[in-house]
Amino acid sequence: MRQANPTALLNSDAVFCPKLVRLKIEDETQIKTVSQLLQSCDIALVNDADISISVFVDGRDLACPQPLLKTKIGLRVLPIGTYLYMVATDSNSMHDMIAFAKQKKLNLLNWQSNGVFHFLIKQ
Repeated sequence: MRQANPTALLNSDAVFCPKLVRLKIEDETQIKTVSQLLQSCDIALVNDADISISVFVDGRDLACPQPLLKTKIGLRVLPIGTYLYMVATDSNSMHDMIAFAKQKKLNLLNWQSNGVFHFLIKQ
């Protein structure tokens, strides 16, 4: 079951949890993982979506602050106009990511599904 967090939408005109996304990730293993994660949230993968994911950060089973640190590294290579998709299982990641996005003035979409916290970040 997907749950949107209305307080987490920062600097964005998009919805909390997108319905359609496009994958621009090159690593086949990551494509499979991201596809499964997004489809478990009822998010369809299409070629003409407004949200294009080009960087994936898997922060599942990592303790705080590791998911945030990996996200910071991923943002260094994020192409302009695309999104970084990060998932985490540590509930503290939610607070870290919201504070980080607010501090850096990043567009952040986040939701929770089946014990996993999902984040889409655009610089």
